[in-house]
Amino acid sequence: MKIRKYLPYLAGVIIFVVCLTIYLSRQELFKKKPDEYLGLELAHNFSLESLNGEIISLSDFKGKVVILDFWATWCPPCR
Repeated sequence: MKIRKYLPYLAGVIIFVVCLTIYLSRQELFKKKPDEYLGLELAHNFSLESLNGEIISLSDFKGKVVILDFWATWCPPCR
């Protein structure tokens, strides 16, 4: 019977420890800067012709985030 008396307290402590662990692990994730995740390097400058004939250079987007999507017609996941 003593175990039943302390069971709600034990359940509360377990829930508290689980929640605290989740909270602290998420805090550690947000401390990192984005460049620490991937070991990023700056891309070399290059120029390409757009679909309407303009020449676009990577340096035109200096100071902005640029996402490059490389794909090919023979690549199954790219279809």
